[in-house]
Amino acid sequence: MSKILKENSKFTLVCAGGGKFTDTEILMFNSLNIENRVYNYNIEDDLLGQLYSNAIAFIFPSYYEGFGIPILESFACKCPLICSDTSCFPEIAQDAALYFDPHSEEAIYNTIKSILDNDTLREILIQRGTKRLKYFSWDKTAKETLQVYKQILK
Repeated sequence: MSKILKENSKFTLVCAGGGKFTDTEILMFNSLNIENRVYNYNIEDDLLGQLYSNAIAFIFPSYYEGFGIPILESFACKCPLICSDTSCFPEIAQDAALYFDPHSEEAIYNTIKSILDNDTLREILIQRGTKRLKYFSWDKTAKETLQVYKQILK
């Protein structure tokens, strides 16, 4: 991400949650000369929705997630998704995301770069995310969970 920030002064990186940056992280941002372009917020849900809605993309470089609720949050806020090709992400997002190998800086860079100046690609991902979101609902989850309980109790 530092390379992206250095190449284009109009972009910033917003990190949500996870606590304050550590001293080591701050030193790294300083050494990369991006300390004034990276922000970290512990935020409430309403602000999180605003960040998603105004972002060029949501970048999710996780190695492992149990489910990946932020994927659905980004879809709900019409925010294009760029994420790791690991864990449950491909199963949840399917064709509504761009994927990268989280172990490869080059792959991450190329994937992020591919969406930054491509409004058509961003719109396609937003449309696909909106469609994909329909497969996940609290109502559906409750009904399927009830079915499992009924089968177990037979």
